[in-house]
Amino acid sequence: RAAREELRRALGGRAKGESPVAEAAARQARAAVPRAASLLPAEKLLLVLLTQGAAGVEAALDTLDESDFAGLRAGSLLRAAQKVARRDERVSLGALEAELQDEAERRLLTEIAVAGGPSEGLTAQDCVRELRSRPLAARMEELQRQIGTADGAALDALLVEKGSLKKRMAEL
Repeated sequence: RAAREELRRALGGRAKGESPVAEAAARQARAAVPRAASLLPAEKLLLVLLTQGAAGVEAALDTLDESDFAGLRAGSLLRAAQKVARRDERVSLGALEAELQDEAERRLLTEIAVAGGPSEGLTAQDCVRELRSRPLAARMEELQRQIGTADGAALDALLVEKGSLKKRMAEL
């Protein structure tokens, strides 16, 4: 009987005596933090490198600014890693777990660390470059659509902006 109750709890079923409100609150807390599968590949791989304490992660994190975290599902985890790095501490799974206050974030970090991922030939700077280029690439796509319908001075302005974006992307 005890084994059944434990299995039911592990599979997400409600145990005897647990209120529906408590169950709903637990579901909401689990849903508040993204699952590893919902992260961008560059986001997940950067977190894998962080949990492994890979070389160069501190320097890569230092190049991120607040606007780079916008739209990232694991932005809070990366901010925490950046805090650790800016205190001149080595970024590792233990250091990140100590920095995180939220249990759901710790679970996500542990899930990523356990799952691991390919890290050969991959650097933290590669992941950061990919994350920083995403908004620029999105703007480039938007410009391309607008160029198709623009003419005259508007077209010239769009082409100048496109050239500027290409230059910024190359500098990343």
